[in-house]
Amino acid sequence: REATARNFSLYLLGSEPGVAENAARRWQKQVPGLRIVGCETGYFADEAAETAAVERIAAAQPDILLLGLGVPRQEFFALHHLPRFQTGLVWCVGA
Repeated sequence: REATARNFSLYLLGSEPGVAENAARRWQKQVPGLRIVGCETGYFADEAAETAAVERIAAAQPDILLLGLGVPRQEFFALHHLPRFQTGLVWCVGA
């Protein structure tokens, strides 16, 4: 709700195929006006697929990037790719 009030956009990355999309739909139903600018699985077939995901995130320029890749993978992902993102907040939410 706070993200919507401040007009912040979110990008969800993580979990199995379809999970981030389902979360996005549920959140947008609960919080009308919530801007989710992208969501996708956290399972990358190879380094090229990971690079492509990073490029999509960078292009979307979310205000908040939620990473659900599991500990410590999400922290390593954020540390490695952070220079590419124009996001105000990277939030590691995976267990």
